[in-house]
Amino acid sequence: MRLFKFRLRPLGQGSIPASHLERIFSFPRAPTAYDPSIEPGAIFVTPDGQLDARHASAELSITYDPGYRYTVDDSQVFKEGLVPKDNLGNALPNLDVPTTAIPRVWPAFGLPGGRRELLLVSHGPGFSATTVANSEVALTGGAASLWYQDDVVTEAGSAIGVSEELAAGIADGVRGGVLADYARPPSGDGPLTVLVRDGTAVLAVALRNRANSERFASLSSAFVQGTKPKSPVALPNFGLLSVRFWVALWQDIGQSRWLLNDAIEPLGFDCPCCLGAANPREIAAQASRVLLSRALEVSDSAFLSRATQHDLPP
Repeated sequence: MRLFKFRLRPLGQGSIPASHLERIFSFPRAPTAYDPSIEPGAIFVTPDGQLDARHASAELSITYDPGYRYTVDDSQVFKEGLVPKDNLGNALPNLDVPTTAIPRVWPAFGLPGGRRELLLVSHGPGFSATTVANSEVALTGGAASLWYQDDVVTEAGSAIGVSEELAAGIADGVRGGVLADYARPPSGDGPLTVLVRDGTAVLAVALRNRANSERFASLSSAFVQGTKPKSPVALPNFGLLSVRFWVALWQDIGQSRWLLNDAIEPLGFDCPCCLGAANPREIAAQASRVLLSRALEVSDSAFLSRATQHDLPP
């Protein structure tokens, strides 16, 4: 299986590192079990390499139009100490599985998702790196939203802390109170899985509304640090930490994704940049509860009448 990595900016070296800003967080569903299982680092890759920048952004749910595409040497993945996993944290024994066995990307940040994606997870000491088989391919991308994250930009230590706090808070909001009776992992059992990609956090759940019908919902969050809009520099004691949260409802039927992205307004918060004062985890938990509660109020008839149809690749 050929695998590809999309990035906003070019690599500064000949290999793709497993970043500490790309991880899988697995949270026990019981709210009393507080600490998650955290993978040390990962690389998000896709078998769908023939995408232009705009479609890669929308269908991989990333907050920028990538400027570069790299081909991963799949023969080196296991030799480099990386383990391929799906977006629920399940390990693949090898890369010979059919593309249709790879889960689809969840909607996030107002984008539809829908392409196939894997994570190459590092389990060894430090961070592994996988060899790039071919030289980079420049795309006509580079544009980014206000809320974009990129591992080149957000390497500051405090940015890592923010993404971890937001991931934990999103899971806290689902695990506590009455929402635990309505929101389940997409697989129906097991832990809640939060994906952190380029410093942004995304959680998907199977949302069973009060009419007992089932569809999926995903929560996503991104943040801006600093005194200027989208400053790449984290200022620990100055300026603002601005955070935004989105919720999407969707259902995949055949080769179509029925998506309701605009029924529930995103929530935004501005707070002091100091982590101790801002408490991003509690902010994320509060936002999760509010957005999922509103999502539960969307009736089946409202979903079917307002959802937009997006074609899915095989």
